[in-house]
Amino acid sequence: MRPGGLFRALNRDGVPVIRLVGEVDIADAADLEAALSAAASNDDTQPLVVDLTDLDYCDSAVIAALIRQRKRYGERFEIVLPKTAKMRRIFDILSLETALHISDDLRSAAGTRVLRNP
Repeated sequence: MRPGGLFRALNRDGVPVIRLVGEVDIADAADLEAALSAAASNDDTQPLVVDLTDLDYCDSAVIAALIRQRKRYGERFEIVLPKTAKMRRIFDILSLETALHISDDLRSAAGTRVLRNP
């Protein structure tokens, strides 16, 4: 991970959230996967949320890392990417909603859990 912190690990009412900020690329992909593994709970019912709202750029290595994590964690792995976010158009063009579960906000991504103060 480059200096400045591209990943921010948050905890919203017991739900781990990894927020990607700025530009994230191949140099960061391994750190991203390590951050997700560290944030993941052994409880296989708890969501693991990746918030891409403030992501300005990512390359194919990051997208591949997200897809690998979705395969690893299954239905509990959620992506937050509002329709107004910079990267949403790219994800839509690539039809990534078929490989990743994409929600518009943290509340939707967390499923039945209620997130306060997102």
